[in-house]
Amino acid sequence: MSAFDSLFKNDVFMTAFGATVTYSRGEDEADVSAMDSTMSVQQQLDYGASLVIDAKEWQILVSDLTAFTNPQRGDVITDVAGKEWEVAKVGQAPDWEYDADTRYYRIRTQKIGD
Repeated sequence: MSAFDSLFKNDVFMTAFGATVTYSRGEDEADVSAMDSTMSVQQQLDYGASLVIDAKEWQILVSDLTAFTNPQRGDVITDVAGKEWEVAKVGQAPDWEYDADTRYYRIRTQKIGD
């Protein structure tokens, strides 16, 4: 395990490097700390996704999403630039995963709208 992995387990890491985004399901929404990464071409190929989609993978603390139980397809993350990302199946990867070691959800999304 690297020092980065050890630090990543610390909730302080998200506070220091994450951004506040809005997570919503229907009319319910919450501001949460999140980190995102644009899915590279290689990730999309590994997942069997179409290279024409604009996709991101988000990491959000489980404790920040307690009002929503688990992520669900169709939930929306609005980033700091106001762009909306819908929880979606990206290729053969699942919509989301729970990482018990780090207490984060890893959520896959695709951009909706312009």
